Amino acid sequence: MTNLIKNKKGVELTQQLVITILFIIFIFALVVFVIKAGNMIQEKTRQLIKADLEADIRSGIDFLSSKYGNIKKYTFYLPEVVDTACFVDLNKSSVIIYNTTLVRDYPMINESLSAGNNKNLFFIDDFNVVEELYVGNVCFDYYPFYSCLSTPNNVLDVWFEGRAGCTTIYFNWSMFPTNNRDFSLYSDNPLFLIQEKNESGDVKNWREILEIVSLTLFKENQTIYIYNYSVAYKNDIYGDINSSDMVFLMDNYSTNKTYLFNSTYSGGSPSGYTIETKSTKTSDYFDYWINYSSLILVDYDNEYAGLVGTLLASYVNTPLIFIDDNNGGDYEELIRDKEIFIVTYGSIILDDNIYQFVRDYSTRYQLIPESFLRSEGSISNFIKLYSRAVIVDLVS
Repeated sequence: MTNLIKNKKGVELTQQLVITILFIIFIFALVVFVIKAGNMIQEKTRQLIKADLEADIRSGIDFLSSKYGNIKKYTFYLPEVVDTACFVDLNKSSVIIYNTTLVRDYPMINESLSAGNNKNLFFIDDFNVVEELYVGNVCFDYYPFYSCLSTPNNVLDVWFEGRAGCTTIYFNWSMFPTNNRDFSLYSDNPLFLIQEKNESGDVKNWREILEIVSLTLFKENQTIYIYNYSVAYKNDIYGDINSSDMVFLMDNYSTNKTYLFNSTYSGGSPSGYTIETKSTKTSDYFDYWINYSSLILVDYDNEYAGLVGTLLASYVNTPLIFIDDNNGGDYEELIRDKEIFIVTYGSIILDDNIYQFVRDYSTRYQLIPESFLRSEGSISNFIKLYSRAVIVDLVS
């Protein structure tokens, strides 16, 4: 009798254990099913959002591709965490693969272009390509035939320009790093002064004149600063500027301090006044920034791009360099590990070896056609206002 009771209890325990195990298996299977279903729903939702995003971007590109010269800004909200969006010109794939750093930085883009996958927009998170799309006929008129844009807070702000059958991509202003001036050099409201070098009506030192504009007009922390700046005229009748001339100018500008640039003046400072000689060709120019991680580059002989590039440099508070084959080596250390923005005008761009130089030493670079700068709202207004008010007559 006792054994029968024990066997009965054993059977009951076994049944309870089996039921418990089956229940655990059921719960586990249910959890797995719910997780898989959730993942499937999440992936389905992501794919739908991706498809909508792809269609929206393509719609904008297709719309402008038939409207030559038209520029329009678009804002797209990305479905996942990305920090960069790279558009590429598929017609220039071989150049991008063999002659740019893009494929070195992002091997998955190299794989896609090499395989002919027909994808021309790549979303990147921490150097990993997380998505690739085809968004219509994207083209670039200039090397390096791609554009990588920052996407802060998963927002892609981008400008499209119609190019007769295709669309060019421009960038958002968040790409410009924050640079800071050394305001101690602006104490006492100094006058910035340079003497024009004029030969037969041709201003020979227009580059230096424009560089000083970037010292006396700039925007920092949403505040526009304007300091006294004078270009002294010089010809066969009016010779080198002297101390009396500078005292007259300082009195006129209600200051007792002058920074005199690129001059052979050696007369010292008159009593009650301070005259400091400086050069745009040395660290004197770059000393006006406490720190800077970006530079504006302009072709050495391109006056119009120089004018627009100067005002861009003022707008984004960035040093300006006029560069060519002859002086590129002088700026090697300044360009090293900086972000470079190259202002172009029409078909005039920097020489190939300068691009190679920039690729070798900068952290990244971006070409900015002056036509875009004159079209985009905030910088366009800045250029229109200050080119007329400050430097409209400084270049020939």
